[in-house]
Amino acid sequence: SLTLSKYDEIKKLKILNLNRGTEFVFNNQIFIKEEKLRKRYRCINKKNNKVYFFHPLAEISVLE
Repeated sequence: SLTLSKYDEIKKLKILNLNRGTEFVFNNQIFIKEEKLRKRYRCINKKNNKVYFFHPLAEISVLE
């Protein structure tokens, strides 16, 4: 949960904190964040253009 994550020793980036259009890595796959639909974020897999929905607190890595 977001409340308990403030006590984590290693801070991890969450999808909630990304801007729209940002590329990120999740499970060794590259995604592009799109709009929020109700509770989850719509993201597109860059390799196969499939749509995936992510929980806002999913821990990810950002591409630089």
